[in-house]
Amino acid sequence: MRGTRLAARFWGIAKRKGRPKALVATAHTILIVAYHILKDRRPYEEHGEDYLAKRKQQKSTSVMINELTKLGYEITKGKEVS
Repeated sequence: MRGTRLAARFWGIAKRKGRPKALVATAHTILIVAYHILKDRRPYEEHGEDYLAKRKQQKSTSVMINELTKLGYEITKGKEVS
């Protein structure tokens, strides 16, 4: 289904590695999601097409903050610059 996290994953992999590998990778992701649905007894929550991009940006930000902190800088929350 278009506009979903799984679709974004499929097309991202398909661009780089081809459709057959993207199908297998997406099927693997669906299997993992199904496992957690059954294990945790919770419904599936669709995060949206841009979920992976947002998660990657958040991860990059936290890594950069940790690196600056290790170098001795003090980081405070402030206004984001676009």
